[in-house]
Amino acid sequence: MPKLTVVLAQTDVIYGEPGLNIEHLESMAQAIKEQVSSSHEKLIVFPELCLTGYHLDAILKSQSSLKDDELISRIKKLAMDADAWLYLSLVESSGEPTQKPYNTGILVSPNGLIQATYKKVHLFKPLHEHQWFANGKKEVLAITSFAKLGLLICYDLRFPEEFVKLRDQGAEMFLLVAEWPITRIEHWRVLNRARAIENQAFMIAVNRVGTDPTATYGGHSMIVDPMGNVLLELGEKEEWKAVELDLSVVQDSRQLFNIAKDAEVYPH
Repeated sequence: MPKLTVVLAQTDVIYGEPGLNIEHLESMAQAIKEQVSSSHEKLIVFPELCLTGYHLDAILKSQSSLKDDELISRIKKLAMDADAWLYLSLVESSGEPTQKPYNTGILVSPNGLIQATYKKVHLFKPLHEHQWFANGKKEVLAITSFAKLGLLICYDLRFPEEFVKLRDQGAEMFLLVAEWPITRIEHWRVLNRARAIENQAFMIAVNRVGTDPTATYGGHSMIVDPMGNVLLELGEKEEWKAVELDLSVVQDSRQLFNIAKDAEVYPH
């Protein structure tokens, strides 16, 4: 399998200001391009709702059709300028004025095409997310030139069955973006390792930092390999770091003992 350079882009979010936030992402992506040279494909992951945060007015006003609006055009250009794959989540319009929007993860290729989208399935009711968003109905596996990716968002981390479904479809890596509070950051750290170990896959998890009227967010974005080793873990401030992954580790771990195959003895 090929190698991949992954960049964890752990940002703060300017509450309810999509224009300022996209400028911030563009600036960070430019710095990444200037400082990270790689002969391999590159993937940059930004946090959940990194253009708005959970700002209700901004969510209602900044819904995207994922087609031709200004924010989507700038995200596509960001991926092209950075010559990198890009994963983040934003507010997607349902297309119907009377229906709620979605919290949607988008995977953009280096040529500026949206390769896959994932509508968040598990909405976080303690934050009343279900009152703002409609939930997605199914998991999404994205097939790229470097790996098969399971796309996930925040609260999904607490539902191992979603990861198993993706693993059974061939997922070799999970991408998860989040706004996870610092008060439960140890849950975040343990669950990311658990999901990687259970499914013998890479876990790429990016959490925001900073504070808004709802919470203080904990950072600790991380990359975990299929054996549960933490290859990279950030702190609690805004920063980005890159690491090169050898994706053959997935097949090596599954050849050692294949959890997915052994689970067939007791079909779920």
